[in-house]
Amino acid sequence: MQNVTIVSHLTPEEWKLSWKDKVVEDTRENMKEYQSSSCFWGHFKNTTDFTICYHKEFEIKGMSFGMYFNGKLEWDEQGSKITGKFGKKKTADIFLIAGIILCLLALVGATLQSDSEVSIVSSVLLIILLIFYLVKPKRGQERILNQLKKISFDDKFRGKAGGRKKGIPKKKKKRSMREKARVEIREEKAEDEKEGISGAEETEKISETAADRSESAQAENIEIMEVADGSVAAESSRNRSCG
Repeated sequence: MQNVTIVSHLTPEEWKLSWKDKVVEDTRENMKEYQSSSCFWGHFKNTTDFTICYHKEFEIKGMSFGMYFNGKLEWDEQGSKITGKFGKKKTADIFLIAGIILCLLALVGATLQSDSEVSIVSSVLLIILLIFYLVKPKRGQERILNQLKKISFDDKFRGKAGGRKKGIPKKKKKRSMREKARVEIREEKAEDEKEGISGAEETEKISETAADRSESAQAENIEIMEVADGSVAAESSRNRSCG
């Protein structure tokens, strides 16, 4: 399968608006409405992965041998990037593989029975089926690729989906060894400063408690001295009265 990469100047939101304008959403309602017309079918499997193919008029869905494109929509510095591969539909691959197996069985049986007519017919059919299975039609690829380019480079939808840089993931810059060393030194200094601040706070708390204790002790000593002075004065007054 061929790898495809398209870089668009539209953001993913703008790209999806252009997609809705140029691709018919693959739903049951649209299947009935667009059955008799030729158009591009497609749908998003999630926010980034999508599938697109070309639908011919009166073509039954799932019974075509045409090409499809499985792509992925991603952010890019210029806008968005579309990557993906071409391939055939699964139903077509299953049908071709089954036909190849039947032709091989018929060829082996005709060879064993020496039936030249059957062997020639089965060989021709086998070659045709192998060509359909292995060869990817360039016309179908170019048709889908041109449609993807129309979606990607339509200026009509530029600037219609809000901010351009909204949701763009920031690229992390790799630090050099010097920068890492500087960061480690700064972190160590910050930790030392935190430890110094915490130690100073502890010493302040200890000094405050010691000061409070000393003040309470001084107050107790003063009270004791006042009580002692009062008792001495009382005894001297008694002695005077007795004399």
